[in-house]
Amino acid sequence: LFVPVIVFSLGAVTAAKAEQDNVLYITSSPTNTIEILAEPQSQISLTVSGKHNGGFKQDWPTLPNFASTLAQPGFLAQTGTGNQIGITVLGNNNPFAVTQNGSDSEATGLVLGTGNLALIQQTGNQNTVMFRQLGSDNSLAISQ
Repeated sequence: LFVPVIVFSLGAVTAAKAEQDNVLYITSSPTNTIEILAEPQSQISLTVSGKHNGGFKQDWPTLPNFASTLAQPGFLAQTGTGNQIGITVLGNNNPFAVTQNGSDSEATGLVLGTGNLALIQQTGNQNTVMFRQLGSDNSLAISQ
């Protein structure tokens, strides 16, 4: 069993770089696709194992109308300072997305199984989300 682990911190050395967006597009075999946008000093820890996770450039299979407009599958974004995302996805066909705006936000989650959907959007300061999805065909949509 091979589990790719991606852990990184994007930061700025100068004010000029702090104004630029840091964007990473990650594709791992066999077809896990994720796009990451992180402003300076945000941290993202991501572990993905399985097939067809993330779902970048795909549509949400099923989510309430309000949720499907918040973020596209496979998109992780943070702005401000002090944001953190810790996501572990183990299984197959699990689209997920997290967007955070502001400072001191944190989203930590585990998706384990097949066909689970996870969408988290936070706007403002000092928000926290911790979630676990175990099993198959579960849907989670949080907007704070």
